[in-house]
Order: sequence, then structure tokens, then C-alpha cells
Amino acid sequence: MLEALIRGVRARGPAATFNAYDMVECIFLLGEKGSIGRGKLGSELMLGPGAVRTLISRLKSKGYIRVDRNGCRLSPKGLSLYSELTKKIVYRGGFRCWDKTLGKECFLTCVRGVDPSSVSVVSLRDIAVKAGADGALILSYNAGEFYFAGENVSYEKTQPVEFWREIKTHFKFGDGDTLIVGFSGDKRSARDGALAAALSLIRV
Repeated sequence: MLEALIRGVRARGPAATFNAYDMVECIFLLGEKGSIGRGKLGSELMLGPGAVRTLISRLKSKGYIRVDRNGCRLSPKGLSLYSELTKKIVYRGGFRCWDKTLGKECFLTCVRGVDPSSVSVVSLRDIAVKAGADGALILSYNAGEFYFAGENVSYEKTQPVEFWREIKTHFKFGDGDTLIVGFSGDKRSARDGALAAALSLIRV
């Protein structure tokens, strides 16, 4: 279902166009907020008016959304995809990076239901960079703490407690969750990197 959504759309692109991750993020946004107008959608996706019109047209022609005077909303087909995505990518959100050596912007995705021992940190970082991010941190959650994926080293003990306290107020993470933090100088690239890595771990 996900492959059908992004088929024929390039993985990366400037804000003057849209890419595969804009389409996926659009499904998430409409699923969360219901009906959204074109202008608001463009602002949320960080896209120009022309790119948003084309993206909406593409999603409508594929049967994922419906458009009326109130804006865009998911069709039953779009709702089905949203339901499948949110079973596996259980959290996503952007924020200012806590560590300025990483970049100005960070974006988190939390993937559930993936065996942590099967996660290749190097491969996920490569996927994130290929999608546009400057890099990515890959972490796993266990017994109330985040660890470097594949290692028994607490990442929380190396970072400010205020940062982790804030992240944990937004979502209740579970044992075995994989957290991908894409980072970059701009929000859209950080988002694309984190989404690309997360999508590579799931099958929808």
C-alpha cells in the first residue's frame, strides 16, 4: 500500500516540488487533524503553493484523499493506510536540536514492533543521509531509558535531563521501541531523514 502511494515520486526534492516523504507526512497530518485547507497544508509540509496543488492532485488521483470546500481529508483508502502506518510509526515530531553539533533542527520517529537486534545502525544512518538529513541517531528504549541501538549504553546519561524529560511528556514509549532522530540545518531535511529510516524498517 505504501509503495503504491509513493510510486513514481522521487525520494528527494526542493521545496519548489514535493517528494515521497511529503506524501507520507500528508497522510499523517490529515489522519491526525481531519480536514486541512491547502494553505495550512503547505505550511505544515513546508512547501510552496504550486507544489501543494500538485501533491493534492496526485493524492486525489490515487484515491487517498477527497477535496471539498472545507479542504482535504482522507478517503477510506487513505484512512486505511494511516491506520497501518500509525500501528508501526507510533510517534513523530520535530524540535530544535539539544546538541548544536548535530544541527539546528531535529525530527524524531518512533518505530514499534521491530526486533532491536535486527536494526542496522549504519544502514539506517545511510538511508537518513541519502534522504537529505545531515545524519541520524539510532536509539532503543528499554526499562524507562533510551540506549544506543545495539549497545548497553544509556544515551540519557550523556545528555541534559531536561531534554529527555520533555520528550517523554509527549509520548509513552515502550520497551523495544526504536527511536530515530534525524538532524539537519532545516526542518524538512531532518524530517525526511527520520521518516526514510523509519519507513525502511516497516512493511505496510
